Amino acid sequence: MSAPLLVTLALGALSASLALLMARLHLPVAADVFAVGAALLGVASFVTAAVTTVRSARRLPSRPGRQ
Repeated sequence: MSAPLLVTLALGALSASLALLMARLHLPVAADVFAVGAALLGVASFVTAAVTTVRSARRLPSRPGRQ
């Protein structure tokens, strides 16, 4: 895994944990902000994984008989 992917996954997990904590402390606005942040970081992680996969696939040598 790449460093940017690990960072976004870690920040997403931290944001989700903070959202649950804020909800437990009866701070709904803060919980919503952290939940939205966690969702955005999850999407960013997906995009990072997709870009990394496509880049590594393009570096693979082509097999004989394929164009």
